[in-house]
Amino acid sequence: MNDFIIENGILIKYIGNDRNIVIPDEVTEIGESAFYSCPTIITVKLHDKLTKIGDSAFSDCASLEKINIPDSVCYLGAYAFYDCTRLLSIELPESITDIGMETFSGCTRLTEVIFPKSITDIGQMAFAFCPLIEKVYYCGTESDWNNIKINQYNEHLTAAKRQYYRKELFIDKDNYMR
Repeated sequence: MNDFIIENGILIKYIGNDRNIVIPDEVTEIGESAFYSCPTIITVKLHDKLTKIGDSAFSDCASLEKINIPDSVCYLGAYAFYDCTRLLSIELPESITDIGMETFSGCTRLTEVIFPKSITDIGQMAFAFCPLIEKVYYCGTESDWNNIKINQYNEHLTAAKRQYYRKELFIDKDNYMR
């Protein structure tokens, strides 16, 4: 617990060097640049009281491979996961409607993204420099997907193979029914 600087529920800064992080229950927001350039972090476990991941919160965490984003999170800041070069996949919760500018830009090993139907706007360069995105899972129809505002420089995302599904039939990305 001494590795976290927390003020009024906002995690201001992480000063430790653990590989696997569990965010304390008292944290409701991860502040701007709280984990910026923490080279040792591999996994982060977020809890269901967290509502916000601030701008650049995990930017340049070059070893980060896995993070869960709980349904309670309704805001992902710009550059939140910028240059997390080992992040392999991301599943966004239904509570997210907008993805900020360059949120996942530079996640060069990102291969798949799972989007909820609630997504309405994908910011400029949100998935820029993510050349390995192969699969996009979207909880909705192709028509719903076409109504999402996808801003400039998200070509790797838009070129990826999309699979549409209904939430009640989605077991996991490898075992779903249409």
